[in-house]
Amino acid sequence: MSKFNHYAKDLNNKANEYFNAIFAAEAELEAAEAAVKLYPKKAVLTQYDTEYEAKRLAAEARLAKAKDTKFKVNAEAARELELFYRSERTKLRNDLDNYFALNPEYLHPETMEILNSGAANANDYKRIFELAEANGNITMLRMIGSKAAEKAKDESLKTDDRRIYQVISSRANQYTTDVKLSEYDSLNEVITRCVNHPSKPLIDYYNSQVVPINVEGF
Repeated sequence: MSKFNHYAKDLNNKANEYFNAIFAAEAELEAAEAAVKLYPKKAVLTQYDTEYEAKRLAAEARLAKAKDTKFKVNAEAARELELFYRSERTKLRNDLDNYFALNPEYLHPETMEILNSGAANANDYKRIFELAEANGNITMLRMIGSKAAEKAKDESLKTDDRRIYQVISSRANQYTTDVKLSEYDSLNEVITRCVNHPSKPLIDYYNSQVVPINVEGF
């Protein structure tokens, strides 16, 4: 979970509103279809069929309304989801840009001096990187990652050491706006698929598999 987790949770909460509305409309449509079957149209009506005919017409009117409501709910959910997503994505991008920007105030000259000296080995890089990660110092994470990427190019290094530098560089590259936005976009794609093709198995999969990782872990 990150400081931006609320964006994923807000999108998920909005999605659940749409899921509930869609399934409510779906349930009403099924009930209306069942009601119509109870009153099939008679070829010939008698004076005793007045009440029956009134119920049949009411059932048909209910079915027509249910079909119209379901269409409108589905269309509205898709439209509102897209609007909400685009609005929140703009806010998220601004927050991410500010958070991941290099800031001289958070630069540690002593640490950079150690890295530039060439005295630090792969395990030193790993410890220094993990310390910056624990402190949430994005500036130092990116600087250490950049230096590690340079070290990883040295083919004379031991395989294990090169691997450590490569891992550090890769982890540092995760601290960017584009990576986090991509995660948000992926979450929205799954939700959009659920809204456009709603089904209980698909929604159950979303809640059991997607939410714990892509929402809680965002």
